[in-house]
Amino acid sequence: MPTQPTVSVIMPAHNAAGTVQAAIDSVLAQDFGPLEVIVADDASSDGTAGIVRRIARRDGRVRLVATHGATTGATRQSRAGRSNVGAAGARNQAQHAAMGRFIAFLDSDDLWLPGKLQRQLAFQRGTHAALTYTGYVRIPEAYAGGAAGVDRSRRRVHVPRSRTAAQLRRHNVIGCLTAMYDRAQLGTRYFPEDVTVNEDFALWLDLLAASRAPARGLDEPLAAYRVHPAGASNHLSANLTRDVLWDWRVLRRAGAGRLAAAADLAQILVTGALKRRI
Repeated sequence: MPTQPTVSVIMPAHNAAGTVQAAIDSVLAQDFGPLEVIVADDASSDGTAGIVRRIARRDGRVRLVATHGATTGATRQSRAGRSNVGAAGARNQAQHAAMGRFIAFLDSDDLWLPGKLQRQLAFQRGTHAALTYTGYVRIPEAYAGGAAGVDRSRRRVHVPRSRTAAQLRRHNVIGCLTAMYDRAQLGTRYFPEDVTVNEDFALWLDLLAASRAPARGLDEPLAAYRVHPAGASNHLSANLTRDVLWDWRVLRRAGAGRLAAAADLAQILVTGALKRRI
């Protein structure tokens, strides 16, 4: 590494050969130098690892780590004859290797738009927030262009200026591809590996409990989320029934009683239906 990174970008990747280069390129193109991209290859059976290695050879800010078993007691999952730890475990193992003060996340099929990191880091420092998030746009699964070609005016997801834990329990407005937290304030915080769907929701609630202050939102479209069709097996949010069950578990894990969790879940269903119309 030429300089100590300020921001560590955590990217889990499982059979992402078709999109991982564009995702990494969207980070490396940011107008902010002291960063690192840590890609956790989670037992990919395609060319994902080779693509990342080639990028790392020409840019020292990129590092590849291979997952090697669950980090917090969860068991490995079997997929197509290979075992992997899942998105939560992959992100956690990448965080073990991170050197930056700020931890940010980007999945291997999503994109950061130009200026994202500079704008968000200035916002985070200006608000002194431990956890921040931004707006984003939704792009189709078949989108083959780069970050610079994304139309920021279409299918835009707006975000509120702040969210307390109580508000977030009713509407998770924090897209994982936009979240960034400050390890100087919170230490390193890990995804719960016993939560296999909406594990990011669980982490945001943990972060808010630790910070005892609201998360702060920057309502600018600074990232692009790739929307997979309903039923796609490689997309964790494709199955509504499964999502509802896991949202219930996350709410209960965060300490909500049955009645409170039921009320929160009802609001989640309403807001989720509205979001899917964008």
